[in-house]
Order: sequence, then C-alpha cells, then structure tokens
Amino acid sequence: MFDWISNIRIGTKLGFGFGLVLALTSLLALTGWIAINSLDERGLKIESIARVAEMTKDLRVHRLQIELNRKGDGAQLILQTLEKLTVHLNTARTHLTSPSDFALIDQQIAAVTHPNAYQPCVLICVLAVRNLRNLRSTAQSGGEPSLALGSLHAGPGITRPSA
Repeated sequence: MFDWISNIRIGTKLGFGFGLVLALTSLLALTGWIAINSLDERGLKIESIARVAEMTKDLRVHRLQIELNRKGDGAQLILQTLEKLTVHLNTARTHLTSPSDFALIDQQIAAVTHPNAYQPCVLICVLAVRNLRNLRSTAQSGGEPSLALGSLHAGPGITRPSA
C-alpha cells in the first residue's frame, strides 16, 4: 500500500514533509487572523453599545440636574448630549450586522430624533427659564411684567394667549 513512498528519493520526501508543515502552519495562521479580526469587530460593537449606554446615562443625569437646578444651565448640556448621541448612533449602526440589532438601533435613533422627544421639551424649558428671568428682572426694576412676556417669542408647542 505504501510502496510508492519507498520509491521516492529522500530529498523529495523531506520537501514534501516541510511543504506539508508549511501548509498546516499557514492554515493555522489564517485561522488565527480571521479569529482576531472577528474578535476586533465584536470588541468595536461592544464598545459602541457601551458608549450609547454611557451617553444615555449622561442624558438622564443632565435631565435630573435641570429638575434639581432650575437656573436653566443644564439645557445646553442636554442638547449637546442629544447631538452627540445622534451622531454616535448613526456611526454605531455601521458596526451592526444582525437585523434585530438594526431594529433596536433604529428604535433608539427614532426616540432621540423624534419631533416630540427631548429637543422640543428642552427648548420649552429654556424658554420658560428665559421668561422667568425676564419677569424677575422686570419685577426688580419696577417695570410691567406683561411687557417682559410680550417681547419673547413663543417656542415650539407653546401658544401665547391672545389679549
């Protein structure tokens, strides 16, 4: 059965053996390379998901700061965080491959960018704080409060009562 091996010269047998070892080593290296690339892609996906969770937590913290500190300083932070979150969600979508992941990321993008979501509420809050500051400054200077309110523009979703 193996008589053909005994008929081959030693140099050919050694060349065949080293070639086989080289082929197996190359196969092992290719398998490792593919596994490392797969691990890198999964790491980027996990990092992206963790960043979305961190930005969502920051958004909650800024919203709570607005509720606790009614000076209106946190509204700009919320708008900046929303902008960063929207940009990151769109870039995070490129790391995803599963249809269920696409559905979840699209749901979160819709929640962040929906017209009735955070941004109009934050703008209403900013307008209310601005109205309160104008009323306080008008009251402190002895002016008519209705004039202070009349000079402001109504924000989104706010209708001014007709006089």
